[in-house]
Amino acid sequence: MQLGDRHAQVSQLKGQLRLLGDLPSPNVLTLASQYFDEELQAALIRFQTRHTVTADGVLGPATRALLNVPPWQRIDQLVLNMHRQRQFAMDEEAYLHINLPEYRL
Repeated sequence: MQLGDRHAQVSQLKGQLRLLGDLPSPNVLTLASQYFDEELQAALIRFQTRHTVTADGVLGPATRALLNVPPWQRIDQLVLNMHRQRQFAMDEEAYLHINLPEYRL
């Protein structure tokens, strides 16, 4: 879906982007809510930018896959990454220097 399209799932997309904080204004859900407008395109670009995919404002397969990730899975990812960061925190005095082009460690 992209700018100018009219589809029944546009209202679902608006609701999901509103819950995620990318679509700030709570529009009334009417027949006009099935229209992919500029406001929805800007919200989708904000979502795509936050998730480091091509920010083109088009709901393609990559963006749809990111939208289908449930919030509990994102929370699990954050907790795991925080644990990894604490686990591998090193003393500032010790470091490992790797020079890949020269094959030196």
